[in-house]
Amino acid sequence: MTNFIKLFSILSILVLVSACDTNKSKEKKQTSADNPQNQSVNNESISTKNEFIKIEKVFSNSYSFTALKNDGSVVTWGWPVHGGDSSDVKDQLSSGVKTIFSNDVAFAALKKDGSVVTWGSPSYGGDSSDVKDQLNSDVKTIFNNVYSFAALKQDGSVVTWGSPVHGGDSSVVRDQLSSGVKTIFSNDVAFAALKKDGSVVTWGSPSYGGNSSTVKKQLNSDVKTIFSNDFAFAALKKDGSVVTWGSPSYSGNSSTVKKQLNSDVKTIFNNVYSFAALKKDGSVVTWGSPNNGGDSSDIKDQLSSDVNTIFSTDSAFAALKKDGSVVTWGSPNNGGDSSDVKDQLSSDVKTIFNNGYSFAALKKDGSVVTWGSPNNGGDSSAVEEDLKPKLK
Repeated sequence: MTNFIKLFSILSILVLVSACDTNKSKEKKQTSADNPQNQSVNNESISTKNEFIKIEKVFSNSYSFTALKNDGSVVTWGWPVHGGDSSDVKDQLSSGVKTIFSNDVAFAALKKDGSVVTWGSPSYGGDSSDVKDQLNSDVKTIFNNVYSFAALKQDGSVVTWGSPVHGGDSSVVRDQLSSGVKTIFSNDVAFAALKKDGSVVTWGSPSYGGNSSTVKKQLNSDVKTIFSNDFAFAALKKDGSVVTWGSPSYSGNSSTVKKQLNSDVKTIFNNVYSFAALKKDGSVVTWGSPNNGGDSSDIKDQLSSDVNTIFSTDSAFAALKKDGSVVTWGSPNNGGDSSDVKDQLSSDVKTIFNNGYSFAALKKDGSVVTWGSPNNGGDSSAVEEDLKPKLK
């Protein structure tokens, strides 16, 4: 009997030990299963803490910068009066900004709610208080010239502000801009609105494109798109004809090439002073300032066919032909004369780059050929060897 009691006691102890071990095992299993989940929560918490508020994009005018952050706030710096100081509208720029537009001396922020906030030179677009109510909502996008802004609203109406004589005042064409506007084009001192019915409305400096009364009938319908240089406009119509207006000295008058522009124009290129129209047959028609690309008579035969596209500096043009050769004209010192690199430009040019005064042609073999103003990139002799392809 005594032995039986002892055996029973031993068995009871073993059962208890086994039960304890089982519970510990379960606890371990639960711990090993729970830890990763807990760790994941901790990581997520850490990840959230590490999501920085950072700069998403930087915008500029001629004197200042504006940085847009990913939380919709804005930071500005630069010349205070020309947009570097936005302290007067600080609260309005603290959140909700979608994108930013600028002219030479002011900024306009388009917010997510369709409202607009402006700052910078008051006389040239920084002060929009006169049209504050119209800019409180429903603005779709904003256009600019050097001195003014034009906001296109969701209903197709246009609101303008800035320098009155340079497009900031559109009261003369208010009724025409009250609806149906599709998009807006500008030169330095005027605007041209293309309406959904193919008509064009202009305002701004009268002598430089703001007054299109001399071609009013031609702009009443069927305009496809509009091109501009500094002080003139050129409208391309659906039938391939071209209508021009603005300063005659800056190609606002195309009467000398009227017949050539009556049909089959594919697209138009510009520099500061002149236009070059590329026709469907690959020929080129030019007009504007004769010494700055408006007169291409010296290379007429070379531009009679097979031109693929055209590039420009401020006062010269370079046509890239289908065979990879390049033809240039305009101001000799600013890229119009490429005679020094004629042989290098006779074939295999892939594309062309430019600044205001010089050209750089990238060839198919990876080499670069330059011409134009020596002090502004036209002379690359100092890095000539570095611009040639080499074995690794």
